[in-house]
Amino acid sequence: ADAAAQADTAAATDPVAEATASSSSSSAAPSAPAAAGPPATSAPTTYVGEGVKVGYVRQVITTELNKEVVALLKELLRFQARALAKDPAKAKAKKRLVSGLREVTKSVSLGRAKAVVVAPNVEQVGGDAGLDSMVQNIIATARDKGTPVVFALTRNKLGSAMGRRCRMSTVAILDYSGAEELFKGVTKAAKALAKEAE
Repeated sequence: ADAAAQADTAAATDPVAEATASSSSSSAAPSAPAAAGPPATSAPTTYVGEGVKVGYVRQVITTELNKEVVALLKELLRFQARALAKDPAKAKAKKRLVSGLREVTKSVSLGRAKAVVVAPNVEQVGGDAGLDSMVQNIIATARDKGTPVVFALTRNKLGSAMGRRCRMSTVAILDYSGAEELFKGVTKAAKALAKEAE
C-alpha cells in the first residue's frame, strides 16, 4: 500500500501516462527485485503485482485497459461539459457520470448506472462504515443488477481522469451515448480480464 501511495504521488499529471506507469510499475511481485528492462505490455498484470490478491478485485488489470478507461471517461466528460455550456439546467438533470460513494451507490441501487469503474487500491478499514465496505456494497449491488464492474487505474488516477485533484474510489457511468464503441471496448475487455483472474 505504501508503494502504491508513493507511485500515485510521483506520477505525471497526464492521466493516460499515469495509467500506463501504474500498471507497468506494478507488474512485478512486491518482494521480487526489479527486473531489467520494461515488462512486456502484452503480459497481464494486476495493480498489486503477480500472485497478490485484493479481496474485492476479481479482475486482471492491464495498461491497455487503463488507457481505454481514461479515454472513455474523458470523452464522457467532454460531452457533459458541452451540454452544460449549452443548457446548464438540462445538463445537471441528465449527467453522464457521477462520483462519490453516495452518488454512485444511489445510481447503482436505482439501476441508472450503465457501468461502474472501481479503483483497485481502496484502503481496508474495519467496520461496516469503512471505505472498502462501502465499495464492496456497490460492487455487490452492481453484480446483482447485472451492471458491469470495471477495475482500473488507482484512486489518484481515477480522480485525475475525472479532472479532479482528489482521490476517487469509484465512478458510475450513467449515459455513454456518443461513445458506444469506447464503452463496449472497456466493458468487453474487463469481462475477458475477469475470466483470467478466476
